[in-house]
Amino acid sequence: MNKFELADAIVAKSGLAKKDVEQVIKTMLEVITDALTKNQEVTLTGFGTFSAKHRSARAGVNPQNPS
Repeated sequence: MNKFELADAIVAKSGLAKKDVEQVIKTMLEVITDALTKNQEVTLTGFGTFSAKHRSARAGVNPQNPS
């Protein structure tokens, strides 16, 4: 399910205007992204927890010269 399908499902269940639902989803994702950028954890009880973790870079391999 993508954002637009999620918005359609919420509109069908709530009866709210699609434009309003799309704005709420967009704003919610912006707020979560901003919090993760600031190294904060976002917990939505009953849904899940979002957190950003730093990982070291992966070593790349040249497919023409894999050695």
